[in-house]
Amino acid sequence: MSIKTFRFFLLLFVLLQATYFGLSWFYPHAIPMPGFRMAFWPDGLTMEAAHALPSAQRWTGALASLPTLVLLVYASWRLDGLLRAFQARDLFAVAAIGHVRAFAGAALGALLLAILEQPLRGLLWRHVLGDHGAALQVGVSSEALLMMVACGLFYLFGGVLQEGRRLAEENEGFI
Repeated sequence: MSIKTFRFFLLLFVLLQATYFGLSWFYPHAIPMPGFRMAFWPDGLTMEAAHALPSAQRWTGALASLPTLVLLVYASWRLDGLLRAFQARDLFAVAAIGHVRAFAGAALGALLLAILEQPLRGLLWRHVLGDHGAALQVGVSSEALLMMVACGLFYLFGGVLQEGRRLAEENEGFI
């Protein structure tokens, strides 16, 4: 796959994430499609529970999950910057190293915020909105743990690029 194609899919990913966010919080209904049914709802809720949310809970839930989406968009923007640097063959440029490290940090941050979103939402609903039946739940999946490892690997890759840059500058000094 070319970098240009990957950048297209990255843009598509961001648009789909934003669409998912909007539909899951503000339209948690089944959408009939030819041959199948598509439905969106927030993590930790069923479609029925999301549909039955009062307006205040819907908005506070969306506001609690918005930082995760914003950080994910930022991580994607930094990944796109890295891909643009790779297209320009600037593998060891300071900007490319900054992009890879910022992407790794932002992706890890978005992942951690996604994990903390459900208990934060429960705390808001319970203590701010007075819904004492709101559950406080935390869930970490094996996929989330794998993504944490991948983020760490990307951060280490940034260190490899930094060392490559240092060696290239050192070799230029000898010539």
